Amino acid sequence: MKIALDVAYHHRHAVAGLVRFREWDADRPVSGRTIVCPAPGPYVPGEFYRRELPCLIRALESIPPDYSHVLIDGYVHLRRPRVKGLGRYLYEYLAGRAVVIGVAKSPLAMARDFVPVLRGRSRRPLYVSAMGTDLETAAAVVANMHGRYRLPTMTKLADSLARRASSETTGNGDEEHRFALGCG
Repeated sequence: MKIALDVAYHHRHAVAGLVRFREWDADRPVSGRTIVCPAPGPYVPGEFYRRELPCLIRALESIPPDYSHVLIDGYVHLRRPRVKGLGRYLYEYLAGRAVVIGVAKSPLAMARDFVPVLRGRSRRPLYVSAMGTDLETAAAVVANMHGRYRLPTMTKLADSLARRASSETTGNGDEEHRFALGCG
């Protein structure tokens, strides 16, 4: 099983969108859900992981650990002095039991060890990084995932789930939502 994760922020809470799928070229997920998380701290450049990692962990803890790969919106490696990106922290949390692939939508000057990947007709690349596999394999996986546009279908779906739930959720308490996704 493979997982695509993304987090959307609201002023009172954050929401993780989680999509489970079997094959890299899948056009429909096996399942999807959102997990509401407590309000994150403020964004600090170079310390994005402090804001996003707790919500990613909470989402992964809500499902069985039957996944081999986790795709996130972010980078795995950063330049010194910070060295670890969000993906590296997640990989370490998972104790290496799953490959972590970062699929960032924007360039980041302090990022390192990534490959730009063009998809569809887009002239703007995605920035792919990885831990637990080599960069060439990670880049090929992202390049060949289902979807005609810049973002792979599963990545876009995780993003959409998080954004939609963030705007619809009160953030009061420990909420979990499962959405009908036309799962296959």
